[in-house]
Amino acid sequence: ELQAAELRESLDERKREAEQRERNAEQRRRAQAPQVFMWEEHHAHDPRIGSTLRELKGAHPTAYAHVKNTSAQPVYEAEFRWHRGSERHGDPNPEPLGIIMPGVEISKVRDFPPGTNMAASGAVLSFRDAAGMTWIRRPDGGLVEQQ
Repeated sequence: ELQAAELRESLDERKREAEQRERNAEQRRRAQAPQVFMWEEHHAHDPRIGSTLRELKGAHPTAYAHVKNTSAQPVYEAEFRWHRGSERHGDPNPEPLGIIMPGVEISKVRDFPPGTNMAASGAVLSFRDAAGMTWIRRPDGGLVEQQ
């Protein structure tokens, strides 16, 4: 009976250790994605062009999308997915960014038609982390793992 109790204790301890190892592995797998940031700037007109050209061309709202990888590993298959409301917007879409190395920041710009609701338009970031998991990062800070 004593041996059976010791065996049960030993098995329980091994089970707890295996569960802890799995939790630690899961934390390591999920550690990189929160270190990849994405944000936007919206402008009523494209600040890259002067007022004279803007008068000729017409004012178009513009969104600048930025991503920065602050992790110690690259992220892969990064791309901006541009949208106007709930619809895709512009070409190329998605806009490939490729591999983003540690410490690198990338910025892209996209024009929108006059009258666009820029509060509901812009880009989201999709990327694959070093553990092979795919993520969506929104400019509001939201981070969702894709299945």
